[in-house]
Amino acid sequence: MFPPRACRRRPCPSISGTIGSTSGLTQFDTGSTLNGTTVDGSAFGTVTGVTVAKDGTVTAQFSNGLSQDVYKVPLATFTNEDGLGQVSGNAYIPTKGSGTANINLANSGPAGTIQSESLEGSTVDLATEFTNLITTQRAYSASARIITTADQMLQQLDQLPTT
Repeated sequence: MFPPRACRRRPCPSISGTIGSTSGLTQFDTGSTLNGTTVDGSAFGTVTGVTVAKDGTVTAQFSNGLSQDVYKVPLATFTNEDGLGQVSGNAYIPTKGSGTANINLANSGPAGTIQSESLEGSTVDLATEFTNLITTQRAYSASARIITTADQMLQQLDQLPTT
């Protein structure tokens, strides 16, 4: 609301200055010139690569030579890891037996480190798997012998003279 209430009762000073003087707000008509510049940024860049450090820091590399930390990967730990429920493959979900997830930064407290650009070793027990393979192979061989023996018995039965 203009003029302010205070100016309604008594005269208010003009914010635009006095006519004919340079006090207050003034504007002169002249050409605009650039006196100097300071660059405080960098050229535009696109993401050319991503790295992940052991502490979980994800860093993006850009085509202009700069890099920027963009994320920190959290790790969840559980009171009882054996209580996790397997969903499929290497995916697990928390259960009542595992307790709730405790979110930690990688490489701190009970959380481990992150191994970037490495393959996970198999979690299969090779001795058990070879034992199962040998057992299955022997069962297959025994089944094949049973079929061969049954076939030989049927052939001999066919060759018996009939009366």
